[in-house]
Order: sequence, then C-alpha cells, then structure tokens
Amino acid sequence: MNYELKKVLAMISGPVVLSVDGERTGFRSGQEAADQLSEQYVINSILAENSTVVVVLDKDTTIPNDMNADWVKDHIAAYGKEPNPFD
Repeated sequence: MNYELKKVLAMISGPVVLSVDGERTGFRSGQEAADQLSEQYVINSILAENSTVVVVLDKDTTIPNDMNADWVKDHIAAYGKEPNPFD
C-alpha cells in the first residue's frame, strides 16, 4: 500500500468498505482496512453509502524505473543518455 492511501484510510474513524475489482469488504475503521491491504493500490473514488465510507481501489500498475518505456527511448535518442532527474 502506498503512503497516501494509508494516510487517507487513517482519517476514516467509522465504518469503511474497500471495493477492489467489484469485491467489497467491510471494516470497522479505516485503520483496520489499511492493516489488511498487502498489495499496491490507488484510489479510484470515495463515496458514502448509508453512513459508510466506500473507497474504490484499483491496483497500482505503475512500473517504477521502467527504462524500456517509449519516452525513455525517445530521450536517449534525442540526448544520447538516460534521463536523470538532476539534469
């Protein structure tokens, strides 16, 4: 789970439902929900249903440091070196 998702869930003191791929799981609090997450997710939406916060999650498909991405190849072709955040 990423830091921002954990931070958002920690703010929910009442009942919360996490919806992942259409499957819903209820928890007594956001902290309890956060403790059960083991994979990386991003928030798709947050809504309220019958006094319960529903957090719809999508799996985080971000590939960190994907040096095979098209934009990286374009950068190498244009500048002759890999991208560097300090350039």
